[in-house]
Amino acid sequence: MIRYCLLLFCLIITASYSYGGETQRVALAPPHGMTRADVVYLKPDKRPKGFLVLCPGYNGDGAYLIGKKEWQKFANENGLILVGLSFASDVEKLHDGTGYYYPEHGSGKALIKTLKKMHNEDLPIYMYGFSGGAHFTSRFAEWAPRKVNAFAAYSAGWWTKPSKKRKNMPPGIIACGSKDERLGASYSYFLDGRALDRPWLWVELPDIGHKEYAPLDDFVRAFFSSVMHPNSKSVWIDILTGEQKRGSFAMDAKSVTGYIPDGSLVGKWKELCGAK
Repeated sequence: MIRYCLLLFCLIITASYSYGGETQRVALAPPHGMTRADVVYLKPDKRPKGFLVLCPGYNGDGAYLIGKKEWQKFANENGLILVGLSFASDVEKLHDGTGYYYPEHGSGKALIKTLKKMHNEDLPIYMYGFSGGAHFTSRFAEWAPRKVNAFAAYSAGWWTKPSKKRKNMPPGIIACGSKDERLGASYSYFLDGRALDRPWLWVELPDIGHKEYAPLDDFVRAFFSSVMHPNSKSVWIDILTGEQKRGSFAMDAKSVTGYIPDGSLVGKWKELCGAK
């Protein structure tokens, strides 16, 4: 019984030091459909104002993501607890809809429970996931939209169609490389979201295959920062031409418009996407 309780929740302190002190790992007993339910995190120097959850590819350990200085600097400057997801499931569970990609089956509650252990306040979540991490990120934002202030989902292999029942959804980035075989599925998901008036932005990375991409990381940080610290009007752009459009156009031409929380990011989006 004692051994079971220890497995249920165990906190491991590692020897890695960074901006917020020691890296910490929380290991929960994996819910049904999961083989690992760990989270690694670093706290900022100041009072936390939110969580920044980084989600690696299929069954990856997010420790390497929160070890990146760029993410540490961004999180610390913005008072965010930097979180690296380290969830895992057998591959058949991911394909049959019961693994950690699907938060409604236990992984969502596991993350929320862990965040509460880190800081017992209901703070906003900013979430960024690549590949397998995009699977979890997109579905978590759909499953718990009131907890997510903004998200970015980059190159999932398949997506769950967004629900018409969800309202007041957070802004998001849906991204994929032009040489990634996941491009069609990712773009279709973006279109499904825009058809439901989701404030989403499409990012297609020219000549990029299925890999992590630092320039996209930079843009995601700028996008999140604009949501956290609004100092300009949000804009809608034509994702084919890069032209800024009025709100009425965004309503009438949903399939070709994308949302940007700060007009100053339009140039960065064009550069990232290779738009003229």
